[in-house]
Amino acid sequence: MDYQVWRDYFNVNTISYEEAGLMIKSLWHEASSTQSEFNVFCMFKVCDPKKAKSFLNAPELIQQQTKAGVIEKEHHFLDELPHFIRH
Repeated sequence: MDYQVWRDYFNVNTISYEEAGLMIKSLWHEASSTQSEFNVFCMFKVCDPKKAKSFLNAPELIQQQTKAGVIEKEHHFLDELPHFIRH
């Protein structure tokens, strides 16, 4: 994946993500990533899981992601654990 192509696509579509209740929290890339294989990981705060899942599985988004160079993707929806104390 060409990171710059993906990033340009992602920056243009930020409003769509927000409208779907997905607020970007962080972006990471795999430390061993190379130019030819660049793995990006996104963390979002999800305000409306049903709306977010619908958006993430929409054929239009999948088509745009393919154009941006996304080869594969996974979605994981997590709940925060209450009363977690860091030491």
